[in-house]
Amino acid sequence: MRNPSKPIFATPMPPVQSTADVDWSQYTELEPFKAKYWIDIEDLTIVRPIKSTYMKTEMGNLHGESVLVKSIDTAASTDEIAKSRKALVAEISSMARTQHPNIVGFKGFSISPDMGLVCISEYMESKTLRGLLDNPKQFAKLTWGNDKINYAIDICSALVYMHTLKPTLIHRNVKASKVLLDRSRGKAKLSGFGASRDRSFEQEMTNKIGQMEWSAPELIMDDEDYTEKIDVYSFGVLLTELDTGLLPFSDVKDTMHATTFTNKLVSGALRPKLSPECPAEIAKVVKYCLQQDPHIRPSSAKHQAYTPPTHTLKQTPERAKSVRQDESATSGVMLHASMYPDLAPYFGEYFIDGDDLRMVRQIPASYMRTEMGNLNGASVLVKSMDASASAADKTKSHKALVSEISSLARIAHPNIVGFVGFSINTTSKGLVCVSEFMEGGTLRTLLDNPRQFGRLTWPADKINIALDICSALVYMHSLKPRLIHRNVKASKVLLNKNRSVAKLSGFGGARNRAFDQDMTNNIGDIQWSAPELIMEDEDYTEKVDVYSFGMLLTELDTGLIPFADVKDSMPTTAFTNKIVSGALRPQLSPDCPAEIANVVKHCLQQDPHIRPSSDRVLQMLLAAKAELVATPPPTVV
Repeated sequence: MRNPSKPIFATPMPPVQSTADVDWSQYTELEPFKAKYWIDIEDLTIVRPIKSTYMKTEMGNLHGESVLVKSIDTAASTDEIAKSRKALVAEISSMARTQHPNIVGFKGFSISPDMGLVCISEYMESKTLRGLLDNPKQFAKLTWGNDKINYAIDICSALVYMHTLKPTLIHRNVKASKVLLDRSRGKAKLSGFGASRDRSFEQEMTNKIGQMEWSAPELIMDDEDYTEKIDVYSFGVLLTELDTGLLPFSDVKDTMHATTFTNKLVSGALRPKLSPECPAEIAKVVKYCLQQDPHIRPSSAKHQAYTPPTHTLKQTPERAKSVRQDESATSGVMLHASMYPDLAPYFGEYFIDGDDLRMVRQIPASYMRTEMGNLNGASVLVKSMDASASAADKTKSHKALVSEISSLARIAHPNIVGFVGFSINTTSKGLVCVSEFMEGGTLRTLLDNPRQFGRLTWPADKINIALDICSALVYMHSLKPRLIHRNVKASKVLLNKNRSVAKLSGFGGARNRAFDQDMTNNIGDIQWSAPELIMEDEDYTEKVDVYSFGMLLTELDTGLIPFADVKDSMPTTAFTNKIVSGALRPQLSPDCPAEIANVVKHCLQQDPHIRPSSDRVLQMLLAAKAELVATPPPTVV
């Protein structure tokens, strides 16, 4: 029977039984990704071809979802096939490393006897930005205040993310034809990761300008030491496309010999033109990006901080302010960005005008000043430095706020508290972090209420909270670079109003946090901390979160803080030594399901190499939930 999710006119793909059937000698670079991203070719159907100047490109269907399929054109020359294979390997290798809202999503890859290597990615219904710019009627509707600045910020955000990866990911081919738009044209995503580092310009230098129009001088000269600054240059050229709607150098493309054109580009004598209506703020960014010397060009992070907020390019009823105030706000943002260089990548998108934020009431917190606030009519959680704290505590709070803002600005997940933005207190000059307000309070507060805790059961409530937080950890640990929370516990878990959704919060833990004070004064966070973290092992991994998650499961099970039975009866030094040696672990309740006890046992292994990954823990919890739901509760006589 035909799968109803697949179009009746779609072309089925030739079968490949498994990854074992593939000769991996040609694709050794892709072997690390096959476990996670291999797609059975039989699950893919081709719907229709898509016009493309490079490589065979088609719209496909994968499990009922539209996807973009790139493959090798078998009718091409031997050289073109080799070039396509190399580009596809580069594209798959690059996209498998990335996960960002402004980078086209990677679905996976396969290898077909007939098609060779196949790359499958997200399908964007509105096609490319270049297609939009080439339509005179549609381009005329675009303005810098309403549309263009948002596209620019989206693509710059993608570049900032790529350039902060380790190792740095350089796109090398940023231009409007590589920018895809969603159906509403409200979001832009960067695509086209097939450009290789050693691409040659010989053909373009003798026959046509081609890619050179977007290429930095050092890339054209085949300088092997070029850096991610070549993407900054190309981004500057992309801004000229957004501004004029035209391909760069379209005014001289047909009147200048390619060699002359190349020499002028390399020397800095020729740069693409802007329209007379181009805002001064945008022209300034273009000027910086197109500097001949890459050392003078700003980084993508600095450029994102320089990008003017939308409200500086237009006036809206919602943000009715004078031009003078707008200019002051822009200069203020740039000043703040210089004061907080670690947060520079996020000023363009996440900086909040302090005038829009109003404090409603203080919220009890053992660490940092925490308040419920109101931002443009929405309730928010506001964290800031306590002005009455000691100098040492202020330094600690500042470091934690920078860490929290930097971490939250990178992530988006339904089980991680939403990041709204940040501001700077005009009086104290201290940082202010603004995030989603969760009306259900913390999980620790729920567990501390005997009556409410008594109503919780593993099948109905606890397992779902555990799955929510584990899902957040799986997401964080899959990021590149990985994000390690380092402080997973019930007091960092927030609940929604009806307590049906749990979200992880509290991202202020620093990698080099010291335990000296905890070891001499009180137990503190040590109760949740893995042995290698207590011992300040610099090589610790995301497995410290798995250990802490095991502790969180004991909180869910007993309702108690870990080691509550020995906290007041054992010297802290002895307590610490027993945790590090593995001689002491928290107790579970007599009613703890065996499936949960098994997960806790694995998570709390002393040796981090034996502990399961967060992804494996999630699978164990899903299996446990199936057992818990299937097992009827004991009959009460």
